[in-house]
Amino acid sequence: MIDEILADAGIQTVLTGVRMPRMNAIMERWVQSCRHELLDRCLLWNERHLRHALRQYEQLSPTTGTEPTRV
Repeated sequence: MIDEILADAGIQTVLTGVRMPRMNAIMERWVQSCRHELLDRCLLWNERHLRHALRQYEQLSPTTGTEPTRV
């Protein structure tokens, strides 16, 4: 039932591994970092702007394991 509700909203359900007990903690840490480092400091105008900001954050965030290139 929840999958149908999410599908109607355009949200794709992603299944994770059964033996991933720390997945919730990892995602909570990522969301908290995203909130503090990005969303608390930006004024977002619409969904398109939000998606762009999240893509930039994901590419440049030190929590993703990749460092931004410095010139």
